Amino acid sequence: MSDLSAVFLMLAIFVGAGLCLEPMWKRAHQRCDEIATGVANGHPLSPKYRSLLLYYDYLTHGFAPTFILLPLAVGFFVVSRHVGDPDARTLAHLCAVLSGTAGIGNAIFCLAWIVHLRSVLRQAEANQASGV
Repeated sequence: MSDLSAVFLMLAIFVGAGLCLEPMWKRAHQRCDEIATGVANGHPLSPKYRSLLLYYDYLTHGFAPTFILLPLAVGFFVVSRHVGDPDARTLAHLCAVLSGTAGIGNAIFCLAWIVHLRSVLRQAEANQASGV
């Protein structure tokens, strides 16, 4: 494969991954809001159902981008070792660093939200138990 082909392929994969991951992030943020507020589509949610949403829906949509971006970053580093042009190598490194940073940042962001949402859910369960 020529270096020019590698450049176009890297850009296509990078942009394509971003376009595919955007709906996942949107869905994760929507679920996050529903879990935090206890309301989905105008209907109240019980604390038990909110817990299920957190562990079965938010975790999958929240961490899926991380499990896509980190292997993608490794792939870009592998590509960088096989291209001869220094500019193509720099582009591969840039794509790898951006993908890896986004994956790690997403994981940290999701963990922070999980801690916060667990606190919100504990408070909601305490309020439900006390009848508030």
